[in-house]
Amino acid sequence: MPPYDNRQILEVEFPLEGGSKKHPAVILSVPKVYETEEYYICAMISSIDARDQFSFPLNDEDVTNPFEKKSQVRTHLIAQIFDDEIVKTMPINYMTKETFNRLVDYINENVFGIPFSYS
Repeated sequence: MPPYDNRQILEVEFPLEGGSKKHPAVILSVPKVYETEEYYICAMISSIDARDQFSFPLNDEDVTNPFEKKSQVRTHLIAQIFDDEIVKTMPINYMTKETFNRLVDYINENVFGIPFSYS
């Protein structure tokens, strides 16, 4: 199977402090990262209602197939995901291009402290 692309949402074993746990995750990296390093850079998606600066809520119109539960990207939970951590081989969802661009801006500003400016 060719490498996955950014904006695709996969079900993965996401590495967390207490051990890996199945979660959806959105791919942030471009295919060239996988071709070079053989992993994807992903942000975890959760249905836990956390309201803090690291929450990026996902609405029905932000993805091609609305989630069963209200979900959000936990923008500070970013990890390298290897092939053996991917649970389902087919993407479970896709983020819209506009939402993905807003997510990347949100991560840059709230996680890395890079202010976003519309120039």
